[in-house]
Amino acid sequence: MNPERLRKNAYRDGWGVMILSAVILLTGILLSSQGQGALGKALTGLSFVPATVGGMLLYKAHRLKKNPEGIRSIIIEESDERLLRLKGEADSRAFALTRRFIFLVYMGYTLAVPADIFEAPGWWLILLIMVMAFFSQGILWKLTLDKEKGSAPPEEE
Repeated sequence: MNPERLRKNAYRDGWGVMILSAVILLTGILLSSQGQGALGKALTGLSFVPATVGGMLLYKAHRLKKNPEGIRSIIIEESDERLLRLKGEADSRAFALTRRFIFLVYMGYTLAVPADIFEAPGWWLILLIMVMAFFSQGILWKLTLDKEKGSAPPEEE
């Protein structure tokens, strides 16, 4: 991978995400000023997520410009199978912790506000997210196994 291209891609992606964040923020401010308070606040709050990601990408590109030797470690990190396996394990653990947290939020909400059970949209949303989180692991596992079986060379007898 070309180090200069890696840096330019980080700048391009960072500025693109920052522009998206600014558009969402301005839309939220505009809607808030026109009396659509809840939607405006929601969009304003959502604009911070892409702003953070864009800032991180721009910081990475700036750091790579000041320290070009750092590009080598990034290229190794993206191509070393051992590091990719470790990253996959870390992602898997993070997903498992997130699933447990969603389950605890669901149980806590159900026990804390029993009047909302089967009635409040928030309760249904948390239930849907929890069910999707638990089913997605099995579905993704099956898809991965099928993909691996399909890409494996046929065995000779």
